[in-house]
Amino acid sequence: MEVTFATINTWKCDGDYIRRLKLLSERLNCYPIDLICCQEVFSSHDQSISTEKYLNNKLSLSSFYFPTRKKKRLVNGDQTLSYSGLCTFTNLPVLKEKKIILPTHIKDGERTAQIFSISKKNIKIAVVNTHLTHLKNESELKNYQIIEILQHVDIDDFDMVVICGDFNDTPESKTIKTLTKKYLFKSVLKNYPATHRNRCIDYIFYRSKLGVEILEAKLILNKVSEEGIFPSDHFGILATFKF
Repeated sequence: MEVTFATINTWKCDGDYIRRLKLLSERLNCYPIDLICCQEVFSSHDQSISTEKYLNNKLSLSSFYFPTRKKKRLVNGDQTLSYSGLCTFTNLPVLKEKKIILPTHIKDGERTAQIFSISKKNIKIAVVNTHLTHLKNESELKNYQIIEILQHVDIDDFDMVVICGDFNDTPESKTIKTLTKKYLFKSVLKNYPATHRNRCIDYIFYRSKLGVEILEAKLILNKVSEEGIFPSDHFGILATFKF
């Protein structure tokens, strides 16, 4: 059995939003992805502009949106009341979804996580989609946030646990070491390539009780278009597991 996961920070409504959205959907459709974890997923308060709805239509995947961080943002020249949250797209059976609010800092605002119980051919997988604080001098807070997430996942109940998202932290950080040293998670990408402004801050980590082989793990959405734009200011990560 094979299953493919991806993660991408979609960069809210920034840059050339409409053209980026089109490019994002076209590039994602190039891959046979079973589940995509997205961060900074934009929607206007009235839902007239929505990254989730657009991708839901173009990708033909079920979507689970968690809108947060409500405030006014500049969209097409107008200040628009809007959200920037998490959204997970999948074609896999979702047994359970859990939304959690993470500890945060007054200077940052809401930080959240989505936790899914999914199944494929009787293999039970927990998938986490998250976006940790961006505050540079809050390494302890980021570490606390990832520990809080893991307190909501009963690892022993699953054949595999996968954690995806924008950690806003580098491979040598305490947060990543907590995951890899204390909780024994592995990164699908061993060499930690840059995913945002010459730093690696986006990841897919996994921990499995079953024999699992990574058939493919790579950066995606990292090529400029003919129009000179990227799908996001982050690169995505894709990994295919074989059980």
